[in-house]
Amino acid sequence: MLRAGEQQHVRWASSRCRNTAKMVFATQTRLSPHHMGPSAKILLVINSSIKPVSCLSTANLRPCRLNLINNVFRRDVSLLRKGFLFAMSLWLSGPTFANVVAAQYREFWLWGGVTPQTVLAKARTIYVLQGEIQAGAKNMPASTIISQGVPIPDASPSNIWLVYRVDTLRWSPHILHLILERLYRWRARGIRTLGIQIDFDAHTQHLRNYASFLHTLRAELPKDCQLSITGLLDWSTTATAEDINHLSRDINELVVQTYQGRHTIPDYARYVAGLQHLRVPFKVGLIQNGKWDDTISFTSNPWFRGEVIFLQNPHTPINFVSYPK
Repeated sequence: MLRAGEQQHVRWASSRCRNTAKMVFATQTRLSPHHMGPSAKILLVINSSIKPVSCLSTANLRPCRLNLINNVFRRDVSLLRKGFLFAMSLWLSGPTFANVVAAQYREFWLWGGVTPQTVLAKARTIYVLQGEIQAGAKNMPASTIISQGVPIPDASPSNIWLVYRVDTLRWSPHILHLILERLYRWRARGIRTLGIQIDFDAHTQHLRNYASFLHTLRAELPKDCQLSITGLLDWSTTATAEDINHLSRDINELVVQTYQGRHTIPDYARYVAGLQHLRVPFKVGLIQNGKWDDTISFTSNPWFRGEVIFLQNPHTPINFVSYPK
């Protein structure tokens, strides 16, 4: 093999080493103008399948160089082909991320300010925002309900949940009275109202307090009123099985949200794996037009009940945001 230097020792096949100063000139003065790229350098150094260069002389240096270049070119093409096939195999076997298309699902959240979409006509279940429960001001300690949401047509064929966004767990006595009053009014209109859903962002360290609140609420609800709650995605990795079990004793379902605000949580995949271990009826909440790895499946978990899509108005931009630790 050639190396940089003023004098080199090479030999013909089956012959002894000899001084070759007159046969081969220094590589930096004769070979440097013929740059063959980094791949050629790698092949010359590590590829044992290339035959030793034994034909170099002032008479046949050019034909030998051309043969070497041809060998390198063919090897480069082979490496590129193998690299391309390897990259394709990774792409085909890896996760497939796609936009969440609402028409492919049957359960939806309908929030305030969102125009009803045609997908609702064939919806199996609709979670309809009805209001927000807020803590009272300093001079008004009693909590209050701020009405929100949209109406549902009479005799809707879908199952309906009345959703309340909750900012405080310190409810005034009249709060539950107002919620049940609306529940009975909707049922009187012929709407198949299953119950109420509590949308409360309970941090993991406060799950025990939240479980106590839900236990009290469950005792005050009529038996024919189901109770659903939303859950934060990080519960799957930060909450203990005991914490989740405390919640599950009083609820009919848990809907875990994979988005924050109007945006998909970028690293949701590392949390989603923990959902496989849930032992409570649960659904996965997705954001319309958000990103979702369609290779993720919960069908092996008998507690899985499907997906719920959070509807958005058309042309709402979807961007990734950082999920708080």
